[in-house]
Amino acid sequence: TVSAKAGSRTKLQDLFAVSLTDFQDFPIKRASLDNGRIIFQHGADLKIYDIAKRRTRTLDIALSGDFPQLRENWLTKPTQYLTSLDFNADHKQVIITARGRLAIASTDGKRLVEIATPPASRSRKAILSHDGKWVYAINDASGEMEI
Repeated sequence: TVSAKAGSRTKLQDLFAVSLTDFQDFPIKRASLDNGRIIFQHGADLKIYDIAKRRTRTLDIALSGDFPQLRENWLTKPTQYLTSLDFNADHKQVIITARGRLAIASTDGKRLVEIATPPASRSRKAILSHDGKWVYAINDASGEMEI
């Protein structure tokens, strides 16, 4: 940030940099001043420095990722919502239809892959192609039941 120091012959103020923090591990990036506070990136965190209080705090931000058990609508008994299952030819993948949504699960430890469909639509009776590269399902996105 910037601080003022009087003393030039023209009675203008000379400006010089003053260190407000003492971080040694990561550099400060993308600093932005607003209403007496400076928000900045420090490592993977976003932090706010309050100039009047001379205090830094870390913003509490949580990002969701591929951890479905942490999502708000985690179902503990998903089989009660199951409407259909279909295996591929070698039985190493299965397409699951539940609550109008589609997902592919596999036996080789890959993550569950959710198939994107329009949010307001519902799908049913999904099947996998024999090679496991295609998914076919009945969907009502257009207002009609279509494959």
